[in-house]
Amino acid sequence: MPDPKKSPARKRWLIVCGLAVFLVASAATGYWIAFLRGWTVGQVERLVRTEIPPGSARLEVEAWLKNHNIKYAYLDDVTRNRLDGQSVPQRAGLAERDLSGMVEGYIANANVDAIYQGSILVYFFFDREGRLVGHLIYPLVAARTHLMGWFAPPPSGEPHAAPNRPDFP
Repeated sequence: MPDPKKSPARKRWLIVCGLAVFLVASAATGYWIAFLRGWTVGQVERLVRTEIPPGSARLEVEAWLKNHNIKYAYLDDVTRNRLDGQSVPQRAGLAERDLSGMVEGYIANANVDAIYQGSILVYFFFDREGRLVGHLIYPLVAARTHLMGWFAPPPSGEPHAAPNRPDFP
């Protein structure tokens, strides 16, 4: 009499059940990554482009940040913070001499990596008349900044940065 534990039908059933569990777990993980982990760089970029027109005043930008519960600070010195060895305006393709200041926003618990939690830095740049002339959105992956140090290059070569601000996490 054949052993029921070794029958081909039982093996197929175990394979199908195992595959079903794997697919459900993968779908749940994908859903969590895509929808439940906070802001993405793309979401922030779309909101900035649609809700803050070029030429906006600093107070309008700060009101927008406040309405979206984003921590922010105004900096007169646009050369103070650096990203990948460049000043923030240089990284955004702007000339520092043409700017009067910038607003730096910080979004914690952002969805910037498939595995690790991170943050997003949002910079808004203002010309000498105080009008918005550009912005920069920059992701930070928490595991890389804590495990490798703030300025260590990430393994895949994508941008990374760290605020040079003691009052920002």
